[in-house]
Amino acid sequence: MEDEDIKWANAAELGHMTQQIELTEEIQLRISEFLKIANEENYNKKLKKLKEYLSEIPNCELFCNNLKNIIIIEKIEWQRWFPIEQTPLTHYLHASYLRIVPKYLFRNDPQIGLPVPDIFYRRENILGSNEKYQIGKLTTFYYIIKPFGYKFPDLIESDSMRFVLFDISNPKYLMLSRPDSKYKGAPMPIYKNGKSCHIMSDKEYMAAYKKYIYNSQL
Repeated sequence: MEDEDIKWANAAELGHMTQQIELTEEIQLRISEFLKIANEENYNKKLKKLKEYLSEIPNCELFCNNLKNIIIIEKIEWQRWFPIEQTPLTHYLHASYLRIVPKYLFRNDPQIGLPVPDIFYRRENILGSNEKYQIGKLTTFYYIIKPFGYKFPDLIESDSMRFVLFDISNPKYLMLSRPDSKYKGAPMPIYKNGKSCHIMSDKEYMAAYKKYIYNSQL
């Protein structure tokens, strides 16, 4: 039963009570005030106070017993050891791409210096100047940053250039330590019930993520 359904059922039950039991104006006013604020927070606390007040009225036990609390589901804070399918949609994943060797490449790379395709991430320049985004060497990485659930393409073709997906990472999952800490900038350990868990590499994370995307589309 949904929360709103419970609220409507309680309102109907209170309506039945006002019709079948003779109530004072003060009691009717309290019920009316409760119904006006029924959509506010702390519904269960306000309902409890109303039931305590109504319990002193003769022959109202049956009606009060039928008044139900809304079901409160506590939000569980995300943990790094949770299964990948429980990753919040607010997490932004970083997919890195490498340029595929162009055809007929002998000595000079004809693509170096060309504009980077718009699909790739462009960091903001706080100085406001126009920063150039040009194709670099074949070892240069290009990134796409999207929320969890995005289907990163395995291959991107743009302006006669081709890029292949190299790996996918979740910065919140990795949670890198400070360079001056005892972990020397490496990922912080993951503990579940006091036991250390394996930390997936970016390649392992990519495999798990692509499996999740595939299963979610079945």
